[in-house]
Amino acid sequence: MLEKTLRVTLIIGCKRRLWFWKEGMRGLPPHYVALRGTDLHSMVDRFIYSGLEKAKRTAYYENLDKFNRFLDWFKRNGMNGRIAKVRRMYSELGFTGEVDFLVRKSHDIYDLYDVKSGDTKLLSFKSLPLQLGGYIVLLQEHRYLIDECYALLLGEKSGEVEYRVDPDVNGFLDHLEEARKAMVSVVVPPREKSGLCSFCSYRDICSEFEAEGI
Repeated sequence: MLEKTLRVTLIIGCKRRLWFWKEGMRGLPPHYVALRGTDLHSMVDRFIYSGLEKAKRTAYYENLDKFNRFLDWFKRNGMNGRIAKVRRMYSELGFTGEVDFLVRKSHDIYDLYDVKSGDTKLLSFKSLPLQLGGYIVLLQEHRYLIDECYALLLGEKSGEVEYRVDPDVNGFLDHLEEARKAMVSVVVPPREKSGLCSFCSYRDICSEFEAEGI
């Protein structure tokens, strides 16, 4: 078991950031990009649970366009009545995660969907298949049968937002083992090149910080 119950997204990220977190160091407030992404996820969540009227409440005007792309996808693919929402899950391996939603393919088989506020550049990031790999581990542990995994890239303006992604389960388990080591290490780990340094909450105290574009 891990010393603390970690989120999937923290496990797959930079272990230097994880080390700062477990040491209780105070980071910067969340980056604007992260806040905007959280807000978009909340809009999708409210739509699934409470309907369209409450869903469109947002602090970020640009999220309305992205949410409308989600609605277009939802209607075009006949998703009404097919979406299953899964609450936060905990693994016996010592981590936690919450998938955005599942789509029922048959009585007991689902596809996994992850909502992203970015565009197709995210498909080149190793973190996406790792994140989905972590969710697959959780879902299998809770007896869900998953067929395929998709990312909904709501920042993509080309007209297509649904992209199939192969989950990297083995890669996630490797990161989980590295996270265990970071959690007990007395030495701060080296920085990992993930493309997300610019959005890290600990960028002001990290001596290896390097600005990276997304």
